[in-house]
Amino acid sequence: MHYWQQHQYPDADKYQPLFKVYESKVYFGFSKASLSAEQISALAQAWQRLYQQGKLARVYEKYQITNYGDLTPEPIL
Repeated sequence: MHYWQQHQYPDADKYQPLFKVYESKVYFGFSKASLSAEQISALAQAWQRLYQQGKLARVYEKYQITNYGDLTPEPIL
């Protein structure tokens, strides 16, 4: 939406953000149909590395979020 508005796409001004990303949780959604098995594996491995390095814990601590256990990654596919 932001891109559309910056590049003056038709009717882009009719759309407004529902929330501010810096004040809300951020989610990424990926379709298994649009990603290759290698890409899905790379994403899973990257999440594992961030978790094991404690980088995710630091983000949670910064924002005083207490359910760090929810970030425990699933086994790699």
